[in-house]
Amino acid sequence: HILCIRDSPKPVVRLRGSQVEMKFVDCIKGEIEFAPNEIDSFVILKEDGIPTYNFACAADDMLYDIDFIVRGEDHVSNTPKQILIHQSLGYAKEIKFAHLPILLNDEGKKMSKRDNASSVQWLLDSGFLPQAIVNYLILMGNKTPCEVFTLQESLEWFDISKIAKAPARFDIDKLKFLNREHFKRLCEQDLAVLLG
Repeated sequence: HILCIRDSPKPVVRLRGSQVEMKFVDCIKGEIEFAPNEIDSFVILKEDGIPTYNFACAADDMLYDIDFIVRGEDHVSNTPKQILIHQSLGYAKEIKFAHLPILLNDEGKKMSKRDNASSVQWLLDSGFLPQAIVNYLILMGNKTPCEVFTLQESLEWFDISKIAKAPARFDIDKLKFLNREHFKRLCEQDLAVLLG
């Protein structure tokens, strides 16, 4: 399965692409299929000997005995490559996958690292309570029995398979509302700690 391209003084190492159709079940999107021509041979070690993203992720998942991977839907195309790496190394453990829909900013474009609200640290520095941030992130693109809840409460009803498949828009006003609601729930002691 391993191909080493030697016509260069610093060769790369490639893994042969799939010769058969590849399928996996995504807990949000259902069954996803890739035809053999959709997965070409791909680089797993760069010419400087550094592993590529897919090889490093696959190795990390195996080393840490990961059994469920949750990531953004922009990584769906990486999944069959990582499965091929697992298979090529004789790793037989079944891993579940869930690819979350992308988040859109207030302009309706894919949220990026340049959007302040994409940083949890920025949200915390802006005065948002951790519990309000968690509440909002679980609420986004999810059918919940109520609008305001704690992480502990969500553990009773949360089901990853019920997350919406469509992109969700980040709404700072909704987060501000949830933040006010969680401030109202704080006891005097917790409020005193927050205010220093």
